Amino acid sequence: MILVPLMVLGVHVTSHSSVIDASAGGVVPEASSDPFTPLAAMRSPSPVGPQASRAGAEVRFLSGGSNPRTAARWSWCSPITWTIDPMNIGLSAVDEAEEIARWQSMVSSVADATGYRFDYVAMERGRAGHRPGVLPALTGIDIVITYESADDTGAFRRPTLAEPRRVAESWLSWSEDGTGSKLATGGSVIMDYRDLAETTASGQYRPADRVALMAHEFGHVMGLAHDEDESTAMFDEWIAGKGGLTPTDIASLVVLAKEPCPELRQED
Repeated sequence: MILVPLMVLGVHVTSHSSVIDASAGGVVPEASSDPFTPLAAMRSPSPVGPQASRAGAEVRFLSGGSNPRTAARWSWCSPITWTIDPMNIGLSAVDEAEEIARWQSMVSSVADATGYRFDYVAMERGRAGHRPGVLPALTGIDIVITYESADDTGAFRRPTLAEPRRVAESWLSWSEDGTGSKLATGGSVIMDYRDLAETTASGQYRPADRVALMAHEFGHVMGLAHDEDESTAMFDEWIAGKGGLTPTDIASLVVLAKEPCPELRQED
C-alpha cells in the first residue's frame, strides 16, 4: 500500500453574498463567485456569475458538478479551527457575547450533523486584518469571521460589500490534486455591521434572525451553493423568521462529510 500526499495544482476562491428579502425593504444584490490564482486570492475580487452545481434534487455544491467526490470539501480527519474577530460586533446593534454564542451554537449544529470537528479559538479584537483587498485570514486558523462595512473610511473600508450592496459575504479556497479532488484550505465570512445595525434598528430583523444568515454564509464556507428552496438556509435571500440549518441543508453537508479524507490517496 502506497500513500500519496496531496499535490496542490491551484487555489480557487469563491465568494457568495447573502441578500436581504425584498419584501423586508432591503436591496437584493446578485451572488458572485471568482476563481483566483494563489496570490490573487488575497486581493480584491471582480464579481462574476455564480458557480452553483447540483448533485441530485436537493444537493448543490460550489464546485464538483454532480459528483461530491470532486466538490471542494473540508477533511473530517483533522479539526477545523475557526475564530470570530469581535471588532465591530457591538456596532451591529447586538450584544457581543450573545452574537458569538449564536455563531458557536450554529457551528455546533454543523458538527453534530456531520461529524466534522471544529475547534474555536478566541481572538483579540482587530487581529484579522480589517482592510480592503485582503480577505480576513490568520495563520493557523482555517475559518475567520469578521464584522466590517462598505461604509467604513480609509484603510478599513470593505469595498467588496458595496457593489452590489451585501449584508454579508463568504469565501472558500481550496487546492486540487490533479484527480479532481478538492481540499478546502481556508474560508472567511464578512458580516456588514452597519447594514445589520440598520436592519435591526428598523425592526426588519431580530438578532435571532441572524442565525439563518450565519448558517447560510457558513454553509458556503463548508462547500454548499445556493438552492431554490425558500425554506432552506441556503436559499439566496435572508428572510426574517427563518432558523438555522434545515434537514435539506444538513443532507447536503452530510454528502460532503461522507467523502474520504482527501489529504492522502491510496494506491496499490
